[in-house]
Amino acid sequence: MAAPRDGARPAAPARIARGRAEAIEPRRTARGRAELVPDGSALLGDAPLNRAARREILSAALGLPDAALDELSGSAGEHLLGRLVELASRLRRLEAEAALDDLTGALRRGVGLRLLQAEVDRVRRADGRLVVAFLDVDGLKRVNDSGGHAAGDRLLQQVAQTLRRRLRSYDLVIRCGGDEFLCAMTGAGVDEARAKLALITAELASSAGHPAVSVGLAELDEDPERLDDAASLVQRADAALYRSRASRRLAR
Repeated sequence: MAAPRDGARPAAPARIARGRAEAIEPRRTARGRAELVPDGSALLGDAPLNRAARREILSAALGLPDAALDELSGSAGEHLLGRLVELASRLRRLEAEAALDDLTGALRRGVGLRLLQAEVDRVRRADGRLVVAFLDVDGLKRVNDSGGHAAGDRLLQQVAQTLRRRLRSYDLVIRCGGDEFLCAMTGAGVDEARAKLALITAELASSAGHPAVSVGLAELDEDPERLDDAASLVQRADAALYRSRASRRLAR
């Protein structure tokens, strides 16, 4: 297969292969979850691939020169491509399961912070708004001590489920630690985010177990010289949480 001239568009099979590879990139979907398992058929697309496109994909996936595929018959090539699709789907499914906290179903810290940084970059390119909320479940140790760790686990699950249900499908919900959660709300300012979190905390307080949470908020700074990233946003939201707690203590 002849190499494209400098500046020329890649040949059609190369474009198809590149598109199939992009089709299995991670993406985020409902309830703040990392959706790392697209349908394996996305590798194949809606239209059947011709022989040249199959060879291009197999050559790239297997790390073999195009000429090494000459011994594969059409049916063997189809079978191998199908196996690759199946294996890719299995791997993505395992990655998705590993991305979620076993207890609460929220994103794990590592995956969640990477997705938060990607959201920061996307919002900055679009001149949009983004608020990060740092939440701490109050009194978890007391619940664990009085009712056992199973009671504490139920409390954490209740908080996470309420967050996912009340926030929008594209808002991130991340479990950062034992009793800490992060939420990222795109397109929202601090006032809107504060009002939404007030409704959530009120719902939690009136539900079974009466879980209470402390909240700190930080909005993505629009100052181009400051250039917030995910880490600085989380730090500012965490600092706001501690200021809120301190002010509540003084008010008592």
